[in-house]
Amino acid sequence: MSAGHDEVTEQSVETGSPPEESVRDTNASQVECEPPVPARTASADEELTGQADLDDQLAKPVFDGSTGIEAAQVWIGAFLIVVVALIVYSNSIGIPLPYPDRTAITGNPGAHSIAMAPMGAKSTGIPLLPMVTIALNGQVAPDSLGLYHALNIVLHALNGILVYLLARRLLGLNKKRAPDQAGFELSEPVAMLGGLLMALHPLATESVNLVIGRPALMCTTFSLLAIVLVLRAADREEGWAVGTLIGAGASFGLAWACDISALFVPAFVLMADWIANGAGVKRRVPVHAAFWAIGIAFGAWWMTVSNLEKNPYEVFDPELMVPPPVKSAAYSLGMAMGINPIDLAIEHDLPPASGYLDPEMSGTNPFLTFSTAVGLGLVALILVATRSAAGLGLIWFLVALVPAAYFVPPYTRFSERALYFSLCGVALLAPWVVSKAITKKKLKLAAGLASAAVLLLAAAGTFTRNGVWQNEVELWEDAALKSPYTPEPLIRLGTMRYESGQRALIEAETLARENQRPAALTKREEAQRDFGAAMNLLEQALEKKPDDAALRGTLGSIYQFMNQRDKAIAALTEALRLSPSSQEIAAALGSLYATNPADPTNTEGRLRANDYYQRAARLGPLPPNIAAGYADLLVRMGNPVGAAQVVAPLAAPGNAQSPGAAMLEQLKPLIEKVRDAEVKAQEAERANPGSGEAIKLRIEASLANGQLLPAFYQLERYLQLHPDDADAWLMLGTTRAQTGGPDAFIKEYGVAPLAKEGAAPIWMQLVRRCAELGRWTAARAYIEHAATQSADYAKPLVRLGALAIELEQPAIASAILADAAKADAADPEPWLLQSDIAIASENLPQARRYLDEAERLGADPARVAPRREKAGATPEEEKQKSRTILQ
Repeated sequence: MSAGHDEVTEQSVETGSPPEESVRDTNASQVECEPPVPARTASADEELTGQADLDDQLAKPVFDGSTGIEAAQVWIGAFLIVVVALIVYSNSIGIPLPYPDRTAITGNPGAHSIAMAPMGAKSTGIPLLPMVTIALNGQVAPDSLGLYHALNIVLHALNGILVYLLARRLLGLNKKRAPDQAGFELSEPVAMLGGLLMALHPLATESVNLVIGRPALMCTTFSLLAIVLVLRAADREEGWAVGTLIGAGASFGLAWACDISALFVPAFVLMADWIANGAGVKRRVPVHAAFWAIGIAFGAWWMTVSNLEKNPYEVFDPELMVPPPVKSAAYSLGMAMGINPIDLAIEHDLPPASGYLDPEMSGTNPFLTFSTAVGLGLVALILVATRSAAGLGLIWFLVALVPAAYFVPPYTRFSERALYFSLCGVALLAPWVVSKAITKKKLKLAAGLASAAVLLLAAAGTFTRNGVWQNEVELWEDAALKSPYTPEPLIRLGTMRYESGQRALIEAETLARENQRPAALTKREEAQRDFGAAMNLLEQALEKKPDDAALRGTLGSIYQFMNQRDKAIAALTEALRLSPSSQEIAAALGSLYATNPADPTNTEGRLRANDYYQRAARLGPLPPNIAAGYADLLVRMGNPVGAAQVVAPLAAPGNAQSPGAAMLEQLKPLIEKVRDAEVKAQEAERANPGSGEAIKLRIEASLANGQLLPAFYQLERYLQLHPDDADAWLMLGTTRAQTGGPDAFIKEYGVAPLAKEGAAPIWMQLVRRCAELGRWTAARAYIEHAATQSADYAKPLVRLGALAIELEQPAIASAILADAAKADAADPEPWLLQSDIAIASENLPQARRYLDEAERLGADPARVAPRREKAGATPEEEKQKSRTILQ
């Protein structure tokens, strides 16, 4: 028999005689060497049972050397393929879920419940059948990543076995040799080579190591099973193996349910049947007709029902269409990686459809790619016509690359997972090549050594590649090195550093609350380093992918932490322009505009923040963190009722621990104040409409409800009629502070009315009200103006610093007292108050230095002594240093 049914005959290597003579001579010598069969003796006759059928069975050898040995060889071959696959993938069981898996599985309910699998399939684009198996993993063992990977490895090993079984059929190892047929008898290891190569090929690592690579694995499994079952059914000379054919049809249907690549299976079945069985195809036409009918039915379903929700004209949109050069480059890359997988990476420079690669950078001529594929396809068809196993392998390899490069939907990237199905073609080519080489006596050893070397290299490459997958940082760094023009590795690396910085920042805040200040400072420095590294990586990615809204949003958050407010606003504004429906980005802009360190009043910023928060609310229900930020803004704008309306949907009935319930509890005093003011205003208006008291109560109700502008206009009109009303004057000064106009108030109402008897000085009342609202700029302006009007307000900054300490605002107090020390360098009071701040924060060395400076300026020893007792005496070595610094 010739290898793979190729029409090849060989002369005898030693005699040079024709094959027929060689066979005849061999048969004759075999007959001459056979020992004579001894005649049955009388004693043997005595052992006969008298039953002809049983006597015939007893007369046969127990082990005839054909069927039993063949089955044992197949089982051994399959076992070896499984063992090899388990060995090379033994280091992938513990691989953590990388970003593509986390996106599709971790936060996807459909990946953890079979009942929710349809929803999970729709949201991720993973076909339903593979998603059901993933959901089964999640439901049976939700915390076992090893089970996800183990099932992928088992499927991959099974594919190796099925390639081996298919290679046996195509090479004729399951056919009995005719007595007069010449040629070289192939052995099981030749067919096993295909299964081993399938199991060891490094290009399969992404499909096996990614849980979402399961569709390609399952499609390949069911496709190979369908072809093997059809060939098994074709072995029968009469009748049909109905059960086997039903199994083949079911396998084909399951393959189609896993991936579109199964579209080519009916054609592969026809070719495989012709190569393995040759003549008599007419008898098997009904089998192939059934397969083609199923294929047409699935194709019609896929083009109609499966795509009803999609825009049928989307593929013709110029913004979505994939440029032909990029498709050709993807096809060429797929061919190269199938033969020589040296540049494997989780991300490649050829998307083909993500839109961030210039088609001119592909470096591939579409015409050259097309002509090469067509030329190889013609060779493959000729080989199929001559019933060569190489024909199916080459056709399979070339055709299976088409979906990977040309049938991708818009905005999906080229991936190695899409090449898995084509590996079957490479695996089927290898046994055929070896089968041709070993027919030559001089090439037998070289072919064996080459096969062993290829398998060893493949095993080493796969095992090494699995090691890279064990560390996600290393995985993306490897991709960034091999694919320098693609932004995705930089995005992933930058995002991981950003998330690491966020974790460090949360830990720093926790440590600070526990008064572990050194550890908190260390963690904050770690967060600073992570955010800085993330910013550099994501800025590089932005140069390659400027239209990525999520990327700009992440950069905006990093800029905000790095105190680069203008860059953060610019990045987030552009991100919102690119993604107008992003609630998260709109809320981030609201949070950013809500505070401005350079402008504590920030009136315009708060109004813009309110606009962005309102936009976020229109885009859907607000998550707790966004709702809390919006509610806080409304409270600071004097609108607690609006804040309550924002957080009310988050309050679970009967659950006092829910985020909304806790927020409402905090807002309750403010809301009650608003309601009380409204009730008083209504009662006064009913009792004496138009009276001064009713007007003031109405103004107070408006202020309590955050209606600043109406209250402002009402106050101005009222004060024109009642200029000596201290309460109205205080309310107007506070309103002006909230609306950013303290200077205008000072200019127009700089002469204050008298305070009520027994109350604090009128300007200090106004300063306190502004400070309690966080309007420190207005408070400073008011108290500095008051100092010019009366000696009662001497040392205004010292007074304001003391007020900040009283209101537990140490940072603001320290800044104000520093200005006070500059304004009056001979006054020890700012240094005494600074020492109080340092003592409260347990910064005793700093407190001692402040006290030293206060003593130097002549502070009252009676005021220094209690502070010195808390701070301790200043060591001699610190005295000179502290004075030098303070001077």
